[in-house]
Amino acid sequence: MRAWLLQTGEILPLNRGQRKMRSGLLAQCLAKRGHEIVWWASNFDHLTKKKVLPGSGLITLEPGLSLRYLSSLSYSNNISVRRYLDHLVYANKFARAARKEPVPNLIIASTPDYHLAYEGLLYAEEHQIPFVLDVRDPWPDSFLEVISHKFSRKLLKLLLRSDFNKLAKLIQSANGITSMMDSLLEWALNKTVHPVANRVFHLGATSFGLNLKDFEERKNWGKNHDFNVAFIGSFGTLQNPRIIVDAAAIIEHKHPELSISFIIAGDGPMRAQIEKSAKGSKNINFYGWVNEEEIKTILLKSHLGVIPENLNQDTFPNKTFTYLSGGLPLLSGSEGELRRFMAQNSIGRGFDSNSPESLANQIVDIYHKPLEWQRLQTNALNIFEGQFNADKIYSEFSDWIENICKNTNSNGGVAKSN
Repeated sequence: MRAWLLQTGEILPLNRGQRKMRSGLLAQCLAKRGHEIVWWASNFDHLTKKKVLPGSGLITLEPGLSLRYLSSLSYSNNISVRRYLDHLVYANKFARAARKEPVPNLIIASTPDYHLAYEGLLYAEEHQIPFVLDVRDPWPDSFLEVISHKFSRKLLKLLLRSDFNKLAKLIQSANGITSMMDSLLEWALNKTVHPVANRVFHLGATSFGLNLKDFEERKNWGKNHDFNVAFIGSFGTLQNPRIIVDAAAIIEHKHPELSISFIIAGDGPMRAQIEKSAKGSKNINFYGWVNEEEIKTILLKSHLGVIPENLNQDTFPNKTFTYLSGGLPLLSGSEGELRRFMAQNSIGRGFDSNSPESLANQIVDIYHKPLEWQRLQTNALNIFEGQFNADKIYSEFSDWIENICKNTNSNGGVAKSN
C-alpha cells in the first residue's frame, strides 16, 4: 500500500532521539509493515515558530517513510490572520505539487488544518482512492468560542462560510473518520447523516518500558532527594508554564524548609520571557528542548507532571501521555474532559488555572501525603499500559487503515462499515 499522510502541525522527527507524535507514530508503524508512506508537511515548525528545513524537498526519514515538505509563510501567533493565510497558501501548494507525484492508494488527513485536508479530499475524489479524516480539533467551530458577542459570532460564521462548507464536505465524503477522543468523534459524526467507518484511537505515547521497581528511589523524597515537579512541553500562549514559575516562587517563599524543585523542559516563542521571569529562583531548573532519552531521565526523577493550560474543550495535550508513561500523577488546570478522566481514574488532581496559589497548595499537600502519591503513581502507570501505550494504539490504527483500504470499492465508497 502506498499512503499519504497530510499533517503540518506536528514536530518533525528530524533529529535522533526526537519523540514522535501521532502522525509520526502512525507513519512509522505503517512503514514497518512494508507500506510506502509519504508524509506531507511544512518546513515551518508550529511549536517553535521557526523554519526547520530550507525551501521544499523530499527526504527519507527511515525505510519506507519519506517526508515531502513544502515551504510556508510562517507565523508568530497561533490565533492570527497570518496563520490562516499560511494554511491557505500551503494547501494550494500541496494541490499543485501532489499532481506531480505517483498516485497513492489511500490518503490520511488530519484536521486542523482543514484547508489541506480539503485539498487532499479533492485529490482522492479525482483519483477515486479512499480518504480517511483524523479529527484532532473542532475547527472552525472553536473559532466562534473565543468570541463572546452574539452578533460578532454570527458575522464571523458568515465570513467563514466557505470554511464550514469545507469541513462539512470532508466529514460527509470521508471513507473513514478517526479521532483521539470520543467527544471529538461524536462532534464529527453529528455533522453527517451518512454511515461511515469510524474509530477512536487515543494519542498515546511511546512506552519506556518502566515499572514500579524503576521508581523505588524517587519515593524517598526529603533530605536526600528533592520532590520534583515537571513540565515538559512547548512555551506558547496556550501552554504557558508561567503559572508554574509563580507557584515555585510561592513555595520557595512560604515553605523554604521543603525540598521541592521544578523541572521545566521545552521550547517555544515565550521561552525567553518565562526564563526571565524565573531569574533568581533557586528551585527551578530549565532544560530547554529535550530528546526522548532526556525525557526518560526527567520522568524517572520526577514526582508530578503539570498541565497548566485550561482546556474547556474535550481534548488531552500530548504531555498527558508522556507523564503517564513515567507514572507521574497529573496536576491539571483543565476543566474539560481531562479533569473528568483524572477524577474517574484517580491519577491526579485539578487546580485553578488562574491561581498560582492553587497549584502551589496542591503540590505542597501531595508532598505531605506520600501514600496518596504512591497510589496515584500506580494508577498512572496502569492507565498508561492499559489505554495509552502507543505500540498497541498504532498497531490497531494500522490494522484499521489497512482494512479501510482493502474494503473500499474502486468508486471511493466504503464497502463495509466497521
